[in-house]
Amino acid sequence: MRRLLLLISILFLLFTSCEKEQEPLPSYIEGLVELHADPSGTLRTLITEQGTSYGLLNPQSGYISNAVYRAYTIYTISSSGAALYQLGIVPSNAPMPMLAGVVRQDPVELISLWKTQSRWLNVHVRMPAGEEKNGLTWGYICTEEKANALGTYKMLYLTLETKIQQAPFLYKQDYFSSCPLASFSNQLRRGVDSICVTLNTKKGKVERKFVY
Repeated sequence: MRRLLLLISILFLLFTSCEKEQEPLPSYIEGLVELHADPSGTLRTLITEQGTSYGLLNPQSGYISNAVYRAYTIYTISSSGAALYQLGIVPSNAPMPMLAGVVRQDPVELISLWKTQSRWLNVHVRMPAGEEKNGLTWGYICTEEKANALGTYKMLYLTLETKIQQAPFLYKQDYFSSCPLASFSNQLRRGVDSICVTLNTKKGKVERKFVY
C-alpha cells in the first residue's frame, strides 16, 4: 500500500512538472511603437504600427508631460495590456526647412522607408559608427501644385539630411527616425495630396512617394 501511494505521489509530481514546462513562453514583439505620456510625464499608453492601443502594465516615468514619443521597443501583449522589456526613444521631430542642392547627404545603407497609417513617415538606415555621433534629420524642401486625370493635387517634398562624421569607423549602427504627418495637416488633404521623400544611399538617390 505504501509503495502504491509513493508511486502515485511520484506520478503526480511528474505530471505537474510537465504541466509547468508546457506553459507557453510570452511572445516578444520587437519594433517601432508610439508611446503617450500622461500629465505627470509617465508613459502609460502604447500604440502599435497597426493602430491598436494598449495600456502599459509597467508605466515609465520621467518623460515630458502629455508628450507623444516614437520608440524602438521589445514588448509583449496580453489581455491585461502591454509590458515593455526594452525601450529606446527614436527622434520624431517635425522637418526643418532646407534648401534643395545644399543639403548634406552622405550615402547610407537604406533598410526601410515606410508610412505608418496616417500618423508617421519612418526611415531605418545603417551607417558606419565611431566615437562621434552621426546625424539623420528630416528636411522640408517645398510644396508644388500638380495635376492628373482626377484634378489638381499637392506634392510636398521632403529629404533626409545624413551626416557621417569623419571618425575612425569601429562598426555599423542602425538608426531610426520618424516624421509626424500631423505636421502637414494645414497643407495637405488626406487621400488626395502626396509626399515625396528623397534619400542618398550607397546605391544612389532613392525617391519614394506616399499618399497623404
